[in-house]
Amino acid sequence: MERGEKEHLEFQIKELEKQNKILIQLNKQQREEFNKKIKDRDIIIHQLIEQLKKQQKAMEKLQSQINKLDNSNKPPSKKADWEKPKPKPTSKKSGRKKGHKGVSRKTPKTIHRKVHYKPEECEHCGSKNLRTYKTRTKIITEILWQIENIKEIYHDRICKDCGKQTKPKSIHGDSKSPFGKNLQKLASYLKITGGMTYRPIENLFKDFFKIKKTDTTLINTNTRHAKKSYPKYLEYLEKIKTYMFSHKDETGWRIMGKLFYIWVYDCLDVVFYRIGTREKKIIEQDFKNCKNQISVNDDYKAYYFFEYIQLCWAHILRKIKFEKEKEDCPEEIEFFYGRLCGIYICAKDFAQDKHCKFSRIEMRQDLEKGL
Repeated sequence: MERGEKEHLEFQIKELEKQNKILIQLNKQQREEFNKKIKDRDIIIHQLIEQLKKQQKAMEKLQSQINKLDNSNKPPSKKADWEKPKPKPTSKKSGRKKGHKGVSRKTPKTIHRKVHYKPEECEHCGSKNLRTYKTRTKIITEILWQIENIKEIYHDRICKDCGKQTKPKSIHGDSKSPFGKNLQKLASYLKITGGMTYRPIENLFKDFFKIKKTDTTLINTNTRHAKKSYPKYLEYLEKIKTYMFSHKDETGWRIMGKLFYIWVYDCLDVVFYRIGTREKKIIEQDFKNCKNQISVNDDYKAYYFFEYIQLCWAHILRKIKFEKEKEDCPEEIEFFYGRLCGIYICAKDFAQDKHCKFSRIEMRQDLEKGL
């Protein structure tokens, strides 16, 4: 190849490179212009969509107002089925959760009687030519309302040796009541545990048992039972006095619209209730000779009758915080309040977790040392 041809080729290559650079720049410019046009188009489309949404909302509001005006004289029950809102689908699955034991009714051990149900004729064509092709069983539990009227004859007897009278006792509870012990128990249960008044109990006996039981008979039977159980009632109070400590509290209790208070004394396996006024007299009467007992209670002044008091966390922290927020508060109270809050947080966090018996004893000892 000659030198002139080589130079000519090199010149052509340089010219092509220049043209290539120019084309690349032109391509970039055209792409940028095209992208700008696309962005402008997207912005315009987005604005148009928002305008359409606003117009649709305005149309819906106007339509709802028109419907209200049209249906103003119609009751809401006359709406068509397609106008009523459909129930929302729930994501909760039916059945028990994973890891939970299934709950089902246990079959009774004793079956008192069996009942067979056999259709005598076909419900479709009326034919009596039937045969059994399958048997199904189901066990139901039913209550039999059976009333039993018992005539009691009491034989009052005299002792031949001492000449004194001996009167027999009925096995059916209160001898003065015209009803047996089961009806007496049911009435007391509905009144005390069920919280029913005497009139609904009277209607229940009338509707289900066909027994006319007036308010006076219910009140008299309950008062007689209360008098008989009163000594046992006082035994619970005497048992609470024997313990070293007991929890005490009171809350409002309305009787026939009047405000009374129910006092609660709780100790291990005994709970005692007393209804009365919110006065110090009741504490003095119940714990007359037990001032040395440790009383766990709130900051009500009536409980300061006891020599040893253990306040609950809420009240003791509230009292110390009140002292801490005073202007002339010494540093000792601030330090004590901070330490007590730290012990309370540790005890609360530890109580929420499950621990073994030994770790709980060790933690209790550490907290008592901190106190």
